[in-house]
Amino acid sequence: MSDQLQAFLTSSEAKLAFNYVFEDGYDVHHDARLKDFADTERWINGLFFPGGLAEEMPLFVATWARNLISGYLLYFGFGLLWSYVWYVYKRSGTFPFGGMPRWKDINKHISVSSKALVWYTFFPAAVSWCI
Repeated sequence: MSDQLQAFLTSSEAKLAFNYVFEDGYDVHHDARLKDFADTERWINGLFFPGGLAEEMPLFVATWARNLISGYLLYFGFGLLWSYVWYVYKRSGTFPFGGMPRWKDINKHISVSSKALVWYTFFPAAVSWCI
């Protein structure tokens, strides 16, 4: 690095212009944001898992487990509600000629969706780990 560039980067004008504080080439604001992000993730995981279980797990695993459990609860909760409305409550209007899906087809759909849900919940946890 040239002397002029290094002198500029260490000057107070550069610190104000870039809104960063550098100490030995390290971004202190970025470190503070990462600490805030990790603290927020740990706080959410602490609310979700009982006792100190979230503290014993690595942050990535705890975040993925939280997302996975939440995803399953949402999927099965809304799935049961949707199934009740269309297959029980509005059965005669939706399937007037008996074209209701068989349990085999419904179970296949649940199986495929459950396997995909593992990956759907993995990506947000992986992105938070990359940050």
